[in-house]
Amino acid sequence: MTGLPDNVEDLLSRLKETSKSELTHVRRLAEAIRHADTQLLEEVRSITLMHEVRREAIFGELQHLAHRLCALPVRDIGRDGVREPMVQIDQPQPPVREPLIVEPDAEPTTGAGDWRQATKRIDEELDDFFDRNGARH
Repeated sequence: MTGLPDNVEDLLSRLKETSKSELTHVRRLAEAIRHADTQLLEEVRSITLMHEVRREAIFGELQHLAHRLCALPVRDIGRDGVREPMVQIDQPQPPVREPLIVEPDAEPTTGAGDWRQATKRIDEELDDFFDRNGARH
């Protein structure tokens, strides 16, 4: 029985070394996981930034198209030359002006720039030019 305390001491020393080794491995694993989390966070932020840039470009193109179609107001540039901040999707949008719809039989409400009168004037001027002598085309 004299060898039993030596065996116990030997087992305790091996257990101590094994626990230190495992603790070292756990710490390395924790550090590797933190590093992977940091890289993942940076990649998500990068993707988010690229998405916002693309969204800004698409929104700008849509606003330009809407401006050309006279359906939506164009985002103003302030006095200091800085654009207004973009409206987030989940924020309430400002009211959109309804497009002017003119009934085909209705008289236009404005005299300036009426295309119907302009086409009549073109026909009259061409008739006067060609002395009403038949087809012009």
